[in-house]
Amino acid sequence: MLCVWLGALPAQQPAARANDAQPLVQAGVAQYQVGDFRDAIASWQQALAQVDPDNLTHQSIILENLARAHRQIGQFSEEIAYWEQAAQRHERLGNLLALGRALTEQAQAHSRLGQHRRAIALLCGETNNGCASGSALQIARAVTDASGEAAALGSLGEAYRLTGDYQQALVFLEQSRSLIESDSYVYQAAVLNSLGNTYGALAQISTRRAQAAAKRGDIRDARELTEKAEAQVQQAVAFLQQGYEAAETGSLASAQVRSQLSLIPLYQRSDRADAARQAQQAARQLISELPDSQTKAFAAISLADYLEPTSKHQACPAAEVVSQQTELLETAAAIAQTIQNARAESFALGQLGYLHERCGNYDRALSLTQAARLAADQDRSAQDSLYLWAWQQGRILKAQGKAAAAETAYTQALAVLEEVRADILNANRELQFDFRDQVEPIYREFATLKLAKVPPSVPIATTGQSTVDTVLVTLDSLKLAELQNYFANDCVIVPAAARVDVVGEQSSTAVISTAILANRTAVIASLPDGRRQVEWIDITENSLTAEVNAFRQTLEQGRFRRVTYRAAAAQLYDQLVRPFEPLLSELQVNTLVFINDGILRSIPMSALYDGQQFLIEKYAIATTPSLTLTDPNALNRQNLNALILGLSEASQVGNTRFSPLNKVDDEIAAVEAQFSNSTVLKNENFSEPQLRKALQDRDYKILHIATHGNFGAEPEDNYIVTGQKLDAQRNKALTISELDALIRSVSTIDQAPIDLLA
Repeated sequence: MLCVWLGALPAQQPAARANDAQPLVQAGVAQYQVGDFRDAIASWQQALAQVDPDNLTHQSIILENLARAHRQIGQFSEEIAYWEQAAQRHERLGNLLALGRALTEQAQAHSRLGQHRRAIALLCGETNNGCASGSALQIARAVTDASGEAAALGSLGEAYRLTGDYQQALVFLEQSRSLIESDSYVYQAAVLNSLGNTYGALAQISTRRAQAAAKRGDIRDARELTEKAEAQVQQAVAFLQQGYEAAETGSLASAQVRSQLSLIPLYQRSDRADAARQAQQAARQLISELPDSQTKAFAAISLADYLEPTSKHQACPAAEVVSQQTELLETAAAIAQTIQNARAESFALGQLGYLHERCGNYDRALSLTQAARLAADQDRSAQDSLYLWAWQQGRILKAQGKAAAAETAYTQALAVLEEVRADILNANRELQFDFRDQVEPIYREFATLKLAKVPPSVPIATTGQSTVDTVLVTLDSLKLAELQNYFANDCVIVPAAARVDVVGEQSSTAVISTAILANRTAVIASLPDGRRQVEWIDITENSLTAEVNAFRQTLEQGRFRRVTYRAAAAQLYDQLVRPFEPLLSELQVNTLVFINDGILRSIPMSALYDGQQFLIEKYAIATTPSLTLTDPNALNRQNLNALILGLSEASQVGNTRFSPLNKVDDEIAAVEAQFSNSTVLKNENFSEPQLRKALQDRDYKILHIATHGNFGAEPEDNYIVTGQKLDAQRNKALTISELDALIRSVSTIDQAPIDLLA
């Protein structure tokens, strides 16, 4: 929650050289230095009104002072406006050095608002041939301003870090570091802290990959990724410790606080309890010395959270910890009220309410949570927290046995989340790490509330199924949120107008959806006659995961040795399909569409076994990720053609070797025989440039790819292997995001879209 920014330009204290309004400017400086930021703003606004309209130099000084004061109280939109006005005056004066630095400060303010792409555009622009003309970095280099260049590079690295492009962030941060002079402690502390936070984020990614590998049973991969995460944690700690030392030498209290707060969770993850306690004590002392500001308020909120280990909190903490957290959060709330910062007040009150919720003090928790909602509702910049407090209110009401009121609160939380989800997930890449804790549970808990009203094993007629439909829509929204969180953009998320579960009475198709909840799993069948039926798998999520993994592993091992998977296949059949058999038979269903949740996506439904036949022998089987991500309308089968891509040769991506695919030639021949007027790109001809050219030259209805692929916990882990060679051994991997971007880049209004990607 702590707002991290570089703030690495030399003029951190407001200037007092505006002679024609000197007394007011000087008064503002004195007020700023003792932390009276609102009084300082009032003084400088009076000074700006009195300064000579033709004195652009004095105007720019006052405007920069106003920008810095608004930063301190968390009014970043106002800060940006003042930097823009200051930059305009610098440009009219021809003071390029000051202009470049003002643009860097303005970019940092955009990053504080979550507008990281806008920050990047101001700092450099995303060009292939150096920075854009008029950008902060281009100007600093043009006027040989080494300090300005270091600040722009550091800010650029920080902006890329916050977008989740950690490798690019490291490039710019290291470039900035190389320009910093040994006595420039402001610069050193800022860049070293950013480097530490970048390696900390990389460690979180490695940890998530390790967890995903362990969940699917790949123990060796999990161990290697865990070791990588530990090494990245150590790199992060080393940089943050250096950043703290630089800040301490330069007497930079805010930077010292940032270093210590970033170190605490890293120490906790490394089981360094003593170091974590020392960092907590140091941070608390430093926070007490800061002037009242948004930085101080959020530092107190963050420290309150870090007084417990990084594992997610559930039970009420020890009495001593509760006392310390309460004091910090009440202090943060008081500071926020003093500086009139609704966002900080919202988080302080909301976290205090959460503490009381965990300790079972539901009346006090509800009162604080309602106050947090009220504060968040007063400030547009605090809207992203509003869903958290509505959700919290729902949990508290549920714990009090007030199911109807709880359902209302959950509905409000989801409505707000649907509105702001794209902004918060795309703007703050780091929220990805908390998605499973701060976003996903809202959908699942609401679905649990609604499903509690639905009688199991009873086909529900159209007139009485609004509750089930709400559950299905909620789960579909969760799947869209998962994709949005995964790719951090909207480009690959284009919901269809029609839902796949609205099959119509003349259809012979049934749709089976699953929802994995904490203690059991719901299985919902949508039938051709409009009825729906809910069944339950009464085992925990962990037990279901173990069951599914065991089935998948026996299927994989069956390629190499004789193992039996039929018992596991029959058990899953009994859980997922058998309860619906009477209705499927009665309605003469011959096609099943599965919309699976979580770990159930990792297994082929066609391999389920009823004791005599596999599911694929009884029904046509289809799978889709959600209700609305697949167009259910029938494909126009006239004049179908295909672009067929294949790799039959041995290949390698990074250190991963892939064996030859001996059956690819047969597969290509079979697909080509089905569709005349098709094109084949195989082995070395299966390259990104030739794929692009083929898509530009002709319209294809089908894109069929036969090659190795990899799918993992991060978007960059999901790729197909092409025949294009990077060197003698290594092949180029094409990520799913890159493939999507490639297809979109060659699409025109006149072209028919690809209907099927296989």
